[in-house]
Amino acid sequence: MRALPTVMPEVYDAFLAGHFSVQMSKSNPFGQNEADKTIENTINRDCKTSGGYIGFSANFAATQRWVLNNSRRSSYRRLFREHVSLLSTENKPHKELSPSHIRSDMEAVANVVDVLENVFCNPWNRDVVHLISLSTGISATPEVRDDLLQANEKGKSASRKFVEQRCSSDESVPFFDPLTKLKLKSFKYLKAVTKVRSKDAVIPIKLDRDVFARMALLGQFRKIDMRLVFTYPLGPLPWALADPYGLPRKTNKAKLAQQLEKQVVIKDCYPLDATSIYDGMAVLQKFKPPPGATFAVLAESLFTMLTSNSSKRIDVVSDIYKDISIKNAERSKRATGPVGITYKNILPGYRVKNWSKILSVSANKTDSSEARVVPELRSNHEEADTRMVLHAKHAGGKCVIYSEDTDVMILLIGHAHNLGKCYLQKGNGSKRRIVGISEIADQLERQVADGITKQEACEALMGLHALTGCDTVSAFSSKGKLRSMQMLVKNHIYANTMKDIGKEWSVSDDTFSATEEFVCHLYGKKGKSVDSLRYELHYAKGGKVAPEALPPCQSSLRLHVSRANYQAAIWRRATEACPDIPSPHGHGWN
Repeated sequence: MRALPTVMPEVYDAFLAGHFSVQMSKSNPFGQNEADKTIENTINRDCKTSGGYIGFSANFAATQRWVLNNSRRSSYRRLFREHVSLLSTENKPHKELSPSHIRSDMEAVANVVDVLENVFCNPWNRDVVHLISLSTGISATPEVRDDLLQANEKGKSASRKFVEQRCSSDESVPFFDPLTKLKLKSFKYLKAVTKVRSKDAVIPIKLDRDVFARMALLGQFRKIDMRLVFTYPLGPLPWALADPYGLPRKTNKAKLAQQLEKQVVIKDCYPLDATSIYDGMAVLQKFKPPPGATFAVLAESLFTMLTSNSSKRIDVVSDIYKDISIKNAERSKRATGPVGITYKNILPGYRVKNWSKILSVSANKTDSSEARVVPELRSNHEEADTRMVLHAKHAGGKCVIYSEDTDVMILLIGHAHNLGKCYLQKGNGSKRRIVGISEIADQLERQVADGITKQEACEALMGLHALTGCDTVSAFSSKGKLRSMQMLVKNHIYANTMKDIGKEWSVSDDTFSATEEFVCHLYGKKGKSVDSLRYELHYAKGGKVAPEALPPCQSSLRLHVSRANYQAAIWRRATEACPDIPSPHGHGWN
């Protein structure tokens, strides 16, 4: 290529003119291919022998002749095919332009967008000043951050040191001595670690796939009963319920909301004489203060926004922040980093410098949510989700709840028989829509199998949602909401099981056994023991199965069901102002 200007100047000039791609069809001017790819699809393809290029002849002279007239024979074959109408270059269709290929590409793009919007964090957010993992949203610790940002410099420094010590005339270190690893820390360093005691030593075990594989392999070659081996998690945490960083696995809750909203008529206008109920913290997080605004201007803007509808009553509800909370893991993950802006006393004249940093500090959230509370609405519920249901019951009549959270939709559907006419407003701008909760419940009734009433289906949704993943309870790895929803509406036994989750604060043996059977079905096989299913799935794939693809063992599942039952029990008591809520200790949490 370097000699191209002198050896083949005409080709060089053609490349400079932009003639380095080939258009095979006149119908699609944008469908040009690279020259080498075109050669593969034309000349090389036409000249292939039945056995391929390699080894078609052992005669050197024959091979040389074949190479020299290769392109000419290719053109003859192509012209002959065109002559007998076996090939046409005029309107050669591109596979990428076929309707099925376009649909497949659009689905792939939608899946990527879904992952970026609902799973990954936004790396281009100007308010995020910390180094954050794209896939988990976890902030890097100072030592991990320093190693990642200085990796290039440290590598160059090690390279210079290597040259100075081993490649100079007065080398101080023998050239072939082992290299010392830099041992730079990355996000992998943040993986969950569980300490186990072996005799007098405490050994840390990281949540790593290799640990699972080694333990499974060890059990196989030590002639241990593998059915017994798979009754244990085979790791410090259950892979099906926890990610490598020790955080609860998440699922796309919005898929369930979208499924429930299908075929439901969207209301055109705001209901007259309705009560508006807002999630206060969601309003603050969605609000974008004007540049240079003071807290006084911010308060006026928020008040104007909240009172813009013709509501007869406006309720703003917020969370209660407790030191011991089942939402601590979720809140720590949502925080953008360890550094925020804390105010001891917020004055009207103070300027809002960084709104997201202010909201990232729990103390500021507590201060911002102080307001007058109606005596009969005093409640010990921690989450705004359940408090909004309580406010809707107190208001009676028509209510419009402003929330994007799927949890709120599930709660409203589950308590629809105890509430008035409720609507849920979601989206912004042109995507804003008002959905009737009773219409969703009616649509759900038409989907369920015979023997399941509308109220049973609505109440079962709360248990199903808690079991398959919410803000406080982990999801099953790679098991989405839609699959479990389809199982629920088709089987009255599963509906009754999900309806029983959360009725009491403790899980009965019958409820757990029925839930275990549901989980087995969720993983593709009908059975009654997740331990047996783990063994069967592992050996069905010859041991080549990812640990997170297996269901949790029975002991881990029992804790998971206890956590889901605890959360569902709180949800089922959302219409009570001050229910007797026990401590989460002993209900799946330590």
